[in-house]
Amino acid sequence: MMEDSATHPITRKIDSVYFLSSCSLKYLPKNVDVEFELKTPLSAIMHPVGHKDPEGWMIKIDDWKLDRQDSVTVLAAWQHGKGKVVAAGSWKICSQDRGDNILLVDNVLKWLSAVQSQATYET
Repeated sequence: MMEDSATHPITRKIDSVYFLSSCSLKYLPKNVDVEFELKTPLSAIMHPVGHKDPEGWMIKIDDWKLDRQDSVTVLAAWQHGKGKVVAAGSWKICSQDRGDNILLVDNVLKWLSAVQSQATYET
């Protein structure tokens, strides 16, 4: 699951991460250099089926339709101006006491709070 991202501080000492469900980060910003992406090896890409209101908003999901299976980005990080950004497809990554999820959240917080010019941080 970690692919080539093992050298980024966010994935330090991470072997596995669990997601119960997540949205993929399909539309990452085009005007920034994403420096880290966590991709799934294979995920079911589902679309909701249900009733829409007159404006086209889904008001009730009746079912989910499998669109395809693919590798998707579920966590990404980049620097923007003097700050840092981490986007996750779900808050549930923080609620899972499985695999290395707690360490991943800790690594994200350390990376976000580290001075931008710092290459590494203390563990």
